[in-house]
Amino acid sequence: MKIIDLICLIGIGIAFAFGCEDSHPSKNEHVHLDQKILDQHQTIADLAVDLDQNLVLDQKVLDQQLIFSDQQISDQQVEDQTTLPMDMQLAVDQALTTWDEPFPSEVYAERPAPQSRLYAGVAEKQLGFPLGSGAVGYGPKLGLQTPFTSLYSGTDIQHTQLTSKAVVLRQDQSTIALVRLDTVGVWQDLIIDLQNQLRSIGRGDLADGLVLAGTHTHASGGRVFKHLIGEIAVGEFSPEFYTRLRASILASILEADQNAQPAKIGHDTILVSNLHRDRRCEDGEYQDDHLGLIKITKDDGTLMAVLLNYAMHGTIIGNESGILSSDAPGAVEQGVENALAQYAPVLYFQSWAGDMSPNVPTEGVVGNGDDLRDEYTSLEAISHAAAQQIIPALDGIELDDQVDLKVKTIRFVLNNELINPDGSFDRYPYGGLFCFPSSANDNCGPDARVFNPNNINCIRNTQNNKIAWAQITALQIGSLGLITLPGEPLTDIATELRDRAIEDMGVQNVWVMGYAQGHFAYLVHKDDYFLAGYESTGTIWGPGLGLFFVERGLEIAHKLTHPDAELSFSVVAIPEIYECMDTEFDFEESLDLAQWSTQPMISINDQQVKGVVQATFIGGDPAIDAPLVWLEKENIIDQVAVWQPYTHQSNLVWKSEDGYLVLSLSPEPPYSEALKLDARRYYWHVHMPIQRKVNPANGQLPSGRYRFVAKGKQPAEYQIESNSFDIP
Repeated sequence: MKIIDLICLIGIGIAFAFGCEDSHPSKNEHVHLDQKILDQHQTIADLAVDLDQNLVLDQKVLDQQLIFSDQQISDQQVEDQTTLPMDMQLAVDQALTTWDEPFPSEVYAERPAPQSRLYAGVAEKQLGFPLGSGAVGYGPKLGLQTPFTSLYSGTDIQHTQLTSKAVVLRQDQSTIALVRLDTVGVWQDLIIDLQNQLRSIGRGDLADGLVLAGTHTHASGGRVFKHLIGEIAVGEFSPEFYTRLRASILASILEADQNAQPAKIGHDTILVSNLHRDRRCEDGEYQDDHLGLIKITKDDGTLMAVLLNYAMHGTIIGNESGILSSDAPGAVEQGVENALAQYAPVLYFQSWAGDMSPNVPTEGVVGNGDDLRDEYTSLEAISHAAAQQIIPALDGIELDDQVDLKVKTIRFVLNNELINPDGSFDRYPYGGLFCFPSSANDNCGPDARVFNPNNINCIRNTQNNKIAWAQITALQIGSLGLITLPGEPLTDIATELRDRAIEDMGVQNVWVMGYAQGHFAYLVHKDDYFLAGYESTGTIWGPGLGLFFVERGLEIAHKLTHPDAELSFSVVAIPEIYECMDTEFDFEESLDLAQWSTQPMISINDQQVKGVVQATFIGGDPAIDAPLVWLEKENIIDQVAVWQPYTHQSNLVWKSEDGYLVLSLSPEPPYSEALKLDARRYYWHVHMPIQRKVNPANGQLPSGRYRFVAKGKQPAEYQIESNSFDIP
């Protein structure tokens, strides 16, 4: 196989692995890969070629390459890729074991004094992906090019802000830090990096209790995975992107810890069937509708935070939209946040979303409106339906100010003999993906084909690019257990883990937190794997990986609740990782000071009811400027006109971070003329529908006088008010 085809196939396979769902390539769709990343990895499959042109793969090439015969892989190639014998491998693994050896005392020097009751804190920080970043998740594709793009087409619309939300729980000597990220996934080295950072400042307790989970929005930025497979999945690694992401997560954790105060906590589970749907036909209809709830309050009953655990892909926003958005998981969060009696942050943690698409309920759509895009209407319908079902369930949750907190993260070895001990994947000892022909993408119905180990042909990973370890975290919060899975578990994989763990841990319920502590693509059962389909196509270590992680998760959870239990597997010491020095984005100067270049005006077309308010201001380079725009309304107080932020029912301000005001960017000159200049003008456009097809929590905008306020940096900070405008 030619290296040019191999890389392209890997790129498409990773697109499947990260959940392309309804947007996987059609037979006539071309997938383009960026030359820069390919130049860095000339040794893929141990082949060397000169790449001097952009790579374009037609689906026909894909079909041809997937049927290549075993004879095209020489015996010497296979011999070169064999693993160590099991006893030798385990001996090597044992030599690496330092798990449970105590860290020096200075690692915990700044740990707060133990409290005999529960303390909790919450915080949120922007992740810092500049507008212009490529939106990752659907697969490499050329389109809008910006200074921030690599394999993926750039963005020029900000629907919602992408953030890190953290909740810290403390009681006695135990600390748990749960962080949800608006990202397509989480790479395991990032957790190690953050743990090292926390230990370096004396907060080893936060490091020990750290859990990172991605919401799996497909409209987020990338370029933060320092590994070949990760780079093809989310774009060429960028120290600038990574520096911002790491700093944001760290800041959210430390601020949540600083905000910790006496608190109460409780949990419950409800059934929500209308926000997701089973998208995988190969394994028949199987859907589990459980939605987990955690409620945290202050002692006086004031709501502090709500945590959710549910299965729903973040794929409402399409592949070619050019939009940054928190997508469907964010819509659930925002719907609840906006409709609460008093605002509190909501954190969405994915469960078994590997085979679950978002479903758009219709009951919240009230009629015609001025919505900017159909996708936004769908997201607001999800918001409305989520709030209608989740908020009433919060009232019945029993709370306690004293709960048993436990957490344990264990790293373990990955190799083919452990993952596929039956020999079904021995031809691919370091992993392989894209093992099925494209004709099997929808392998359903009476003519469905059942594959076997002898008639799959995979793009093989190499020893140089193998992933040698993974990690799973088990937690207990009172009578609730939580277990992470590093990938996209299908429903039957995750519910098996949940049901078996409930009995073993002796708890009321267990959350399975997918997309957490690492990302190894789709996790399927062995029999399901050989039914093909794109979830199986996106599995990177054969039929046994899903069940392997289930068994490791069960054993780690058992170790958590039974500390004297012996592990059946060897444990990996803290791995060495790539050390990324703090690196800031270069930025261009703005040719003009911040100002409103076009004052608000209402535009309306034949499909709209009241129209859209639009305005434009000159801001800064998105490398340093992430403007916040909010809506203010003129109110008469004691016969005096006063400008006040317009708010949702929960008193959350109506702003550009949550999709009620949408921002877009038009640099002048455009990036298409020059990617890099010393200076240019950055025109930021504000778009606000007056009447929405789905009623917001506080109803439609009432008549009155309004204005926009924009705040950002050029790099000097600015805050500018627009002229007023009237809504009849």
